[in-house]
Amino acid sequence: MKFSNRRQCCSRLDENMSHPTMAGSDVGSRLSLAPERASFDVGAALRAVSMLAPDPALPPRSDPVVNRPHPGVTVASLAVARGRRLHWLGCIEAESAFVSQGGGIDADVHSPERHGSRSPIGTSVTFGFRATHDPPVQVPPQPAEHSEPLAASTSSLDNMNGIASSHTVVGKDDIYDLLGIGYGPAHLALSIALRESAEAGEANFKAHFLEQRAHFAWHPALLLPGSQLQVSPLKDLVTLRDPTSTYSFYNYLHSHGRLARYINKEQGVPSRREWTAYLAWAARRMADAVSYGQNVVSIEPLTIVAAEAKQHEVTVRQADAEDTLCLYRVTTREADGGKVVRYARNLSVAVGGVPKLPAAFEAAYAQQAEGVARIVHSGTYLPSMRMLEPKLHEIASKRQQSAGDAVDDSSRLRLAVIGAGQSATEMLMNLHARFPTAIVTMIFRASALVPSDDTGFVNSAAFDPERTDEFWHASASQRRAWLTEFKRTNYSVVRTDLLNELHDTMYDKFSVQLPDELQDVDEKHAGRMEMRRCTEVDHVRLTEDGVELEMRDKLRNGRVEKVVFDAVFVGTGFVRSPSRMAFLEPLRAFYPALDGEWMGRETGSEEDEVARLVDVEDEEVLERRRENIRGITRDYRLVGAAAMRSALRSGKASPASGKASPASDASSTSSQQTLASQAEERNLPEPALYVLGGNEATHGLSDSLLSIVAHRAGELSTSLLDRLPRSRAATAPTTTSPPPTQTQTQTQTQTQTHKIQKPLTLPALQHMSLN
Repeated sequence: MKFSNRRQCCSRLDENMSHPTMAGSDVGSRLSLAPERASFDVGAALRAVSMLAPDPALPPRSDPVVNRPHPGVTVASLAVARGRRLHWLGCIEAESAFVSQGGGIDADVHSPERHGSRSPIGTSVTFGFRATHDPPVQVPPQPAEHSEPLAASTSSLDNMNGIASSHTVVGKDDIYDLLGIGYGPAHLALSIALRESAEAGEANFKAHFLEQRAHFAWHPALLLPGSQLQVSPLKDLVTLRDPTSTYSFYNYLHSHGRLARYINKEQGVPSRREWTAYLAWAARRMADAVSYGQNVVSIEPLTIVAAEAKQHEVTVRQADAEDTLCLYRVTTREADGGKVVRYARNLSVAVGGVPKLPAAFEAAYAQQAEGVARIVHSGTYLPSMRMLEPKLHEIASKRQQSAGDAVDDSSRLRLAVIGAGQSATEMLMNLHARFPTAIVTMIFRASALVPSDDTGFVNSAAFDPERTDEFWHASASQRRAWLTEFKRTNYSVVRTDLLNELHDTMYDKFSVQLPDELQDVDEKHAGRMEMRRCTEVDHVRLTEDGVELEMRDKLRNGRVEKVVFDAVFVGTGFVRSPSRMAFLEPLRAFYPALDGEWMGRETGSEEDEVARLVDVEDEEVLERRRENIRGITRDYRLVGAAAMRSALRSGKASPASGKASPASDASSTSSQQTLASQAEERNLPEPALYVLGGNEATHGLSDSLLSIVAHRAGELSTSLLDRLPRSRAATAPTTTSPPPTQTQTQTQTQTQTHKIQKPLTLPALQHMSLN
């Protein structure tokens, strides 16, 4: 579809946009488009017009109306004329788009002035375009529910200069009380706690969890043969919260007829394989509480524009930093490419960590092309080995053929393991089993491998549930001292049984030599494991043959050596800071703790800040101060920016957790009281963002470990239910089965084609089978 006269189109558009007498009038222009004299494509512009939602105030037309967009076009397509950006185009709406008898497409666009909008033109303008096409144009079919969004997204509309933010009408029954991002042990334990809570059932508490994987999995990359759990099985999903729960590890054993056989085991802890089976069993019983295959695309902060008279719907738009944050909109992409939109009053994030790499490895690790990686982090060990192992066996076979019977170190595979902890040691042992003729070198900075301290006194001091309270109330210097002291329980340490096994293997196989006549063929060709302690890797370079490590030996006066390895395996842990989670970026303006640099700035001044309150007898005032300085509450909620600004400006504590706190400066708390009252008037709680697993600095070493998941799940469910307005129960849905997915309500400025997931109430879940 082409304009026969580009200048005519551009001048007409420019004339209509800039005419000084437009106010209160309709200016029309209808152009005939002929493809044989084509020089300017108006099809994109026409499709962009047709995607805009019809104004409900306009009378309906008799023509077949098309309310769906054509694929691959956004509103910005209308800006192609003369390269100009038509900043006010977001205010235009299509009254209709229809196929004419002549085979063309007519589209009437209307830009009515709206009450309460920020329309820059504030007028009513109508443009009509007729596109003549041979053969006749067919009206596109309505897109399926799972299709990509065809209209411009809310964020793209908001970012266009001068355009009012788009509004969406959301039914309150379509809002979850909690959406959890990630479904590992932390959220699995929380979902069980909510299901078993009578109070949650009475309140019709609506919770759902989203997991990127296609099924439940717990550290699948290190599910190695013989690997053992590093925690007592009594620290399962439920026992520390409720020993009578049917979701306990021992009930799992009983239900599978293995309880007696497990008791007869010599070891007091299960294998990682059995623990994974237990977690998967519990996750299957909670299958209706989670959606798998959900990749979070965006999390948008929303503010409420208006509540409907019947209080069953609210109109929302994307919130700016100055707005009252009322809801979250979470968009996920499914495996088939379709998107699903969900709304929530509260979010909880527990997505584990991202690989932590030594600084020298970061550039080379990022440079690796997709496919077979030569630098592998422990977090992807087994999946990476499925592709890398055949390649390494091929290399080893070629070298062996070239060397013939003369086997020496130059013909062997050379593999390196970086790190001195549990995962590094497990990879070392596994690599030796996979490649028995290879030289596997463990490289670490310490003087020796160190056993983990799992003695009773240390476990009690570091991991007992009440220690979290003790840690929270301690000063910053005391917390740092404790983290350093108890690091030996979890970081750069190895379980004693594995350490002894490794030592015995290295001694027996590589220190004791049999006479040549007693050695079999395999032993003559056997490789070895070796240690390079007190060694720092200064530089890493990818080569055609593998990975070159430049190593500095601190035992030999810093002697530098370059060695090429066929593959390098890094076992240096994970980073769990919420500031590293890209999908939380839109919320950074509302939660300063999401800014990694902010946390460093604030913790440096914490001692001085708390020192000002040492004589304060009101514990609640002191608690509010702790929250505002640390950016997080004791119950794992991030503190909002407004509360922190108010507290830091006034020097007094402000109600970060929704409670009134004594403050001499009334202005410092008025803004927060206003936010809370506005949320209450709308029958919605002030939204919260819970972050789990990244709070070692404030909640202790157990925050990212299994030790605390059951007890913390009880704390979180209590926090969520305490903050749930009791008036919400009156409008909660009463359905007892999952409602079908429905298409999202049309917004005032766009039509979206995402699926909307409606919540399922807990009473309905509790009637489902738990077997």
